[in-house]
Amino acid sequence: ERMTDLKSQLQRLSKKGDNRLPVKPSLLFDFKEAESVDLDTIYNIGVNGFLELKKFDNRFQPFERTLFSQSAKTLNRLQCTKEKNQALDQSLSSFLQLLSPYFLLKPATKVLEYLIRRFLIATYNVDDLLFCILPYHQTPNFVRVLQCVNLYNTKWTFLSTAQVSLTPVERDYLVGSCIKNPGLLRTICDLAKRAVESGIDSKHIVSFYAVIVVEVLERSKVDNNLVTLLLPYILDSLKGNVSSEYQLAGYMILTQLSNNTVLAVDVVNTLLVSIVRHVQDWGKSEALLCVISLCQNQNLTALSPKFLDRIIDNLADVLPNELKSLTDEKGYETSSFVSLLTSSLARICHTNDDAFKLLRTLLRDIEIKGRIQPLLDILLEGLISLADEDDKTKDDKKKRSAQKRWKGLLKDVSAKHPDELDNAIQRQMSKQTKKEGDPLKKIQFLGQFFQDSRHLPLTSANTTLYLALQHPLAAQRLLGVQGLEKMAKMNTHSKEFEKFRQAMLIERLGDEDDNVLKSILDVEDLVQCCDGPKLIEKLEELLQSRGARHPLDVVEKALQVITTKFFEKPELLPRLCVVLIKRLLIFEKTQELNLLVIKHTENFSHPLLARITSKVVGKKNVDLLEANRNLISILSENIAANPSLLSFCKQQYKNLAGEGREENYSAQLLLLTSLAMALEKISDKSTRLELWEFFVKESCTAYKHPTSGVVGTL
Repeated sequence: ERMTDLKSQLQRLSKKGDNRLPVKPSLLFDFKEAESVDLDTIYNIGVNGFLELKKFDNRFQPFERTLFSQSAKTLNRLQCTKEKNQALDQSLSSFLQLLSPYFLLKPATKVLEYLIRRFLIATYNVDDLLFCILPYHQTPNFVRVLQCVNLYNTKWTFLSTAQVSLTPVERDYLVGSCIKNPGLLRTICDLAKRAVESGIDSKHIVSFYAVIVVEVLERSKVDNNLVTLLLPYILDSLKGNVSSEYQLAGYMILTQLSNNTVLAVDVVNTLLVSIVRHVQDWGKSEALLCVISLCQNQNLTALSPKFLDRIIDNLADVLPNELKSLTDEKGYETSSFVSLLTSSLARICHTNDDAFKLLRTLLRDIEIKGRIQPLLDILLEGLISLADEDDKTKDDKKKRSAQKRWKGLLKDVSAKHPDELDNAIQRQMSKQTKKEGDPLKKIQFLGQFFQDSRHLPLTSANTTLYLALQHPLAAQRLLGVQGLEKMAKMNTHSKEFEKFRQAMLIERLGDEDDNVLKSILDVEDLVQCCDGPKLIEKLEELLQSRGARHPLDVVEKALQVITTKFFEKPELLPRLCVVLIKRLLIFEKTQELNLLVIKHTENFSHPLLARITSKVVGKKNVDLLEANRNLISILSENIAANPSLLSFCKQQYKNLAGEGREENYSAQLLLLTSLAMALEKISDKSTRLELWEFFVKESCTAYKHPTSGVVGTL
């Protein structure tokens, strides 16, 4: 029945002078109206729409002499020669391609009404017609045109359901059709490529193409066939002579593809080179995002020299700032890419000036989180490799230049990643000891670049200075202290080294090993190189830990430092005096420590503690009660003889009040009792009255503490 109907229509068309058009569904008229509309009316409608379209785009102008001419009005394509029909098809294809961006406008509907009725494009130009309207598949306009199209025996039969139901085609359905039929996907890719190459306004087509392909990749199991289908279009979109929309679509699709599958390394390298080779100024940020995604999702261990050359030429000016913005402001994860890029640049930077400059800028400006080791290994291996070269070679200048570059880069790394650099140096030291040849020579060569630094390789410890000082084994820590002091005895040092040395000495004064502690306490300039208050705090901790961790010889060394090494810092003597006062009062359980403290006050220059040693521990067998009485007596004499000590003792008494330690209570009681006994020795009445009031006020609380029993007995 369908064939019979078509045959009768063809017969009617062939009759000369028939001014009626074949009955087809119309875009503008219902079935009955369309039956009665003559050719002149349709032609006028089409020309009217065409004239309106020319106002939007003057590229429609040439079609006024062909498709919309008076002669075209009477053209019967069924009676034309093959050559003439081919020319007509070419003209229709070009026009429909140009019309696509304006499809949703009323003039486009008028023009399509004319083309469908006059040139039967819904039957003979199905591909071109659907290419024109497919990006609008979710609109009512698409449905109206689709109902006119002869889908029988075409690649568009999947649209039959929508044609019958007169409903828009949902994107989900279109994507599913592309997954089932790769030919349809290829058609959509071709559609975008043709549109871009023709120079028309292709934003809507490219957008449609990008969305469909990305969703196909999201929903598909990506295999070699799909990759093979898409790669030519991706590479085409990355070229520099295409529209910005098409290039951005290429970035989007490639990013999604790299998320879904692993590509061959040579393919990845080709894509990377193409991206950075053709990147435009407006799209550098987007291109970089695509590059990052591709690098981080693929199995790359290094970037190709071609890619590095291109990225240096085209992206070096914006790369550091863009990476920082992506990471810090936009929250993108870029650490894998940065690690890959920096390690790749490190391989060529000793001979490539631009690579060196870019790498140094990246190291200074970008935070490489957790993935710095590959770069460090390459830098250190490159540096060590120079040890094998003869110092008298003709390339000596080149060698010195390379050494200078390596050292500068390692300095930059050290500023941000000191711990990682130490670990990398230790790994290299272990590697070298396992290799043939002279490993000591190479380690010593490496050490030349870390003089005056925490990273100095210690061959005795087979690790760096810092790692030796932090090692869990006491023997290694001792080697670290010895190495630190050996370095300190050399010539002048940088502020960084002095700061490092001070920090390490202070830190290791909290060590649990006695040999390490004694080694530090024997340092000649310990007081001069360390922060005074911090050092006093550590020394006092050694006195407090007596009996718990450290033997008497360690404590005695600490006392020697306290009583003999601070003469060049007289401002600290009052604080040191308090440290000693806390341990002067002799108790049975701390007798050994107390007597040792009293003994060392002999060398301490402070008027309050003058003559204590000779008066308190002058005899071999010390009676504790008598010794404490003598202690208080000599303290009171010193106070009475030096009026300035009155205010000093009262102030230190108050300072000790809130600390809550046992030795603080004993020091308070000792000071208070010594002040009380000093009353009898002070002649000035006002001073005696002031001191008496202080004693009465403070004794109400002081003698309630358990340790007051000792003083009370005295």
